[in-house]
Amino acid sequence: MNGDVVLAVDDLHFAYGNVPVLFGTDLELRRGEVLGVLGPNGAGKTTLLRVVSGLETPASGTVVHDGEDITAHAPARRAERGLVTVFAGRSTFPDLSVTENLRVSGHVLRRTPGLLDERITETFDLFPRLAERRGSTASQLSGGEQQMLALARAFLLHPAVLCIDELSLGLAPTLVDRLSDAVRSFRERGGSVLLVEQSMPVLLHAADRVALMERGTIRQVLADPADLTAALEVRT
Repeated sequence: MNGDVVLAVDDLHFAYGNVPVLFGTDLELRRGEVLGVLGPNGAGKTTLLRVVSGLETPASGTVVHDGEDITAHAPARRAERGLVTVFAGRSTFPDLSVTENLRVSGHVLRRTPGLLDERITETFDLFPRLAERRGSTASQLSGGEQQMLALARAFLLHPAVLCIDELSLGLAPTLVDRLSDAVRSFRERGGSVLLVEQSMPVLLHAADRVALMERGTIRQVLADPADLTAALEVRT
């Protein structure tokens, strides 16, 4: 694997029971880039992330992170290696405050004195709205704020690779732009992002390259997201 590739999936096959979903899927995420994955409902995008995160085990194929085959690794072990996934659905603890959600997410940081508090301060600097709502429970936040909190919980860990499923789902355009800016900020700090989306504007704003996914496989990778419109017109 090329040294610039931080995450690679090779010839992945996966099925839910007798229903095949991934068909020889190949994808490479480069170090320090945002790679968007665009495709219609049912293309296999979320399933791809579930396999990458370790929630599902492929029938065949491999997932390689930073040169090591992690196909058989549990999700927690992948997270310890610096591979973190944020799934659609605003995964937060509804009865805990914003600050408590961050503290739970960063429990492993407590091994280094003061590090967790430092990271929480850093996170509030990146997400000022969450700083304003720090004492509110997650259930009291708007849908967009909950999505922001889910993203903040992942940022807190400083993962090397961040996988995000449907960043824009159900959110107003203004908030989507703010979250897209946060993704770009993460990338500028040296992180790599695999961003699964159905929104072309999000990918045009946030992605460095875009992979087009159809029927369980990657059909094309665009070196410039600006080529999206033309590529989709050719395919229709």
